[in-house]
Amino acid sequence: MAMRQGAMEAVEARGIGDALRAMAERDGSNAHRYVHGEELNSGPFAARNLADAAHYLCLLHGRHPGVVDFAAEKTAEPEARKWLEQAIDGFSRERIFIGNLTVAAGPQPSTVGHTESEQAVLAQRHAIETLAQSERKGCALGAAAALVIDWREIRSVLNAAADKLSVEAPGCQL
Repeated sequence: MAMRQGAMEAVEARGIGDALRAMAERDGSNAHRYVHGEELNSGPFAARNLADAAHYLCLLHGRHPGVVDFAAEKTAEPEARKWLEQAIDGFSRERIFIGNLTVAAGPQPSTVGHTESEQAVLAQRHAIETLAQSERKGCALGAAAALVIDWREIRSVLNAAADKLSVEAPGCQL
């Protein structure tokens, strides 16, 4: 209990926003080697890998309603609702961008493991949508906040895909 109390005091001292950003930096997309690795950014298959990333990110976050929309339905606090409304607007633009990238990438080639990969992404989408629709206080808002904070790194992958696919990347408004 003393360890948990100390951790909570550290979070309160730094601020919840700083704590969330630190968790995203440590455990989010930025921490994944693929985001900054050669396979995605400069290797011989970078263009195909970026196209695949756009497809899978579209499967994960391109559908409406999404995580932020679901969270807004479950959040009653006025300040949080105001933030969520801004995030909803920003994500509607991100969905358009993801859709444009997916169209520019064209159909995914049928490869060994494609169906299993797609099913894994759909299961992930279901899991995060479940969190975003949770009745537990703060769970839905936390899912939305985590996604928005992590989106900067996700957006870097989308921007790289846009460069390879000659799609104009609009400014991110999250």
